[in-house]
Amino acid sequence: MRTAVAIGKFDGVHVGHRKLLEVIGEKRAQGLVPCVFLLDPDPASYFAGAQQPCLTSEAEKLRIFEELGVELAVLYPLTAETAATPPERFIREILGDLLHTRFVACGTDVSYGHRGAGDAALMTRIGPSCGIEVRVVDKVRDGDHEISSTYIRERLADTPVSRVNELLGAPYPVEGRVDLPRGGDALGVSGCSAEEGVLLVPAGKILPPAGEYRGIAEDAALRGSEGATVRLQIPDAPDDTERAVHWKTEDGSRSLRAATGALLIHITESI
Repeated sequence: MRTAVAIGKFDGVHVGHRKLLEVIGEKRAQGLVPCVFLLDPDPASYFAGAQQPCLTSEAEKLRIFEELGVELAVLYPLTAETAATPPERFIREILGDLLHTRFVACGTDVSYGHRGAGDAALMTRIGPSCGIEVRVVDKVRDGDHEISSTYIRERLADTPVSRVNELLGAPYPVEGRVDLPRGGDALGVSGCSAEEGVLLVPAGKILPPAGEYRGIAEDAALRGSEGATVRLQIPDAPDDTERAVHWKTEDGSRSLRAATGALLIHITESI
């Protein structure tokens, strides 16, 4: 198996990330498998010694990758040993030997290897000697600003979520466990079904500011499951705690069902 690899953190999987994924997807016509390379845990969390707030959880990222045609996601363990990998060795041994990479797409600000010393210039210089074609993809811009995960975090705090969705290229995803109101069906192998309930969002997931929103909710376990329009109330609570997001279907005649007790809500707009 030969791969076309996109390298990045992919927090939010925004329009800039999607451009990288589109580039590697084009290489499928050459017999290459579209692949993303991620460090696990992410570098910010590893070096901080604790989980750092993120726009998209690992599960949310993997779901989006699948929807966008990525066939292989590599979650490479970040440890003291792997963090010390020289950048040249990363290219030759991890990309070249381990992943059989024949094409790499990366951003202009890509970093890898010990202390993040590897950059796009080094990848472009060494890659071809390992049989790897390298394409450095320019940043997507929003006016005078480069679109990045940091930029989107800032916009999530001070602009309507519909504007943030434009920068992401899709509605903002929130996945969590369902906590039904008293009298609702019990969770278990038979799942749950209700017109309203509480979504327990894990600590570390960045949410839009407290307020009322509208979105499309679906069973998190079923790809392409039929969704329902919901109103949701996001509480005023810090991102480093589990949050209880109240939701209710707008059409009371329709129930939501979650086969595994997990829902995915795509937030579309503020109310």
